[in-house]
Amino acid sequence: MLGNLLRAEFSRLLYRRRATYSLVLILALGLLAPAQWMPSTGPLTAQDHAWAQEGYQSCLEWEEFPDACVYDQFLRVPMDFPEVVSSLASSVLFLGFVVFLVVVTYVGSDFSSGALGTQLTFTPRRWAVLVSRSLAAGVLGAVLMAVGLLAATVESIVWFMAMFGFNAATPAIDLLGVVGAAIAYGAFLGVIGALLVFLLNGTVLAAAAGLLAVIVTAWGDALMYTGSTSLAFYFGPVWQGLALVYPALVAGDVYAPIPVGRLTGAGYHLVVIALLAALAIPLFERRDVKG
Repeated sequence: MLGNLLRAEFSRLLYRRRATYSLVLILALGLLAPAQWMPSTGPLTAQDHAWAQEGYQSCLEWEEFPDACVYDQFLRVPMDFPEVVSSLASSVLFLGFVVFLVVVTYVGSDFSSGALGTQLTFTPRRWAVLVSRSLAAGVLGAVLMAVGLLAATVESIVWFMAMFGFNAATPAIDLLGVVGAAIAYGAFLGVIGALLVFLLNGTVLAAAAGLLAVIVTAWGDALMYTGSTSLAFYFGPVWQGLALVYPALVAGDVYAPIPVGRLTGAGYHLVVIALLAALAIPLFERRDVKG
């Protein structure tokens, strides 16, 4: 039965307009993502030198010791390719939130339309419906993340090589690790989003739970620099997602009390999925779902 349900769910992904529109949306966002770092890339221009000269002259006017003013300190430092990779990894968090919302909306639409209740009249084993839909949501999340990030990656590489030459984009292994981990992250988010919809009985509360995770992480990030961050912050989903995608962004955090890495990030998400499934399956079995 589970195999038949999985085939049906994958067919729905191929032919539902909502999934197609989601691919177009994530593709557009992926192409826009590199815009955050593009202004900081490229050889220094006459405008850059003009701004540096202005800052240097201002420094000479108010600095008591003119030798403390160094012209080069006022020049923009062009990004190298490892910094571009780091920026792409940071973009995964934004793309991940969009992927999460898309999956929640996709799965939750059957709750609001009554289609899920109709399906349950033909498929009495509710756990099989939950598992198959969650796995299909994981596939949708992985595909969306792959489309968005690959679009951003290709655009970034082409832009960087156009600025600095064909051999400028060198650390391909690190970039491949980011892309692979991001696709896995999209799959995890897809499954988590689907389980939250089943657990919370619809789209609104599941989307609110994702937004709450972002807000709590931002609050914890602000507390981190005051030295008052608790260990609980480092078990937050957003921080662990970043640890999964690009551990270098969090491994150097002097406040981090726990080791980080892709394995710990993947393990964290698998534990979250197991806990959500343990809660969602029995609740969904007892819930009154109207057709």
